[in-house]
Amino acid sequence: MKKEIVKPSYSKPYPDIITGCDTSECYIFDCLICKEKVKLAYKEQIFTNNEDRNITKEECDYLKEFYNIGYVGKSHDGGAPIFGKIYCEKCKANYFTYTGVSEPLNSCYHIYLQGIMLVERE
Repeated sequence: MKKEIVKPSYSKPYPDIITGCDTSECYIFDCLICKEKVKLAYKEQIFTNNEDRNITKEECDYLKEFYNIGYVGKSHDGGAPIFGKIYCEKCKANYFTYTGVSEPLNSCYHIYLQGIMLVERE
């Protein structure tokens, strides 16, 4: 079974961050292995490509299937699904991340945190 910290929602009433309005720079959660604080930078969900988010095309394809991203390719909140991989600085545990990003106005982004999952060790 996957160890998920955050699970997708179709009905989040508000974005986790609205660029230009919110001052938060990252989402912080406790590592499931060592309890150290792990940070997911919001701006990295917008202005980067897969390589910058440390994730391969194969991992993205796996996450699209896992999170049931359908033919239309929208995230659970209706935005673009953005996947990445971050790690705990202390114990090096890896986490897959899934955010939905939409741009309702030019250069104003709504970011919805839709998933964080511990990467299974091989």
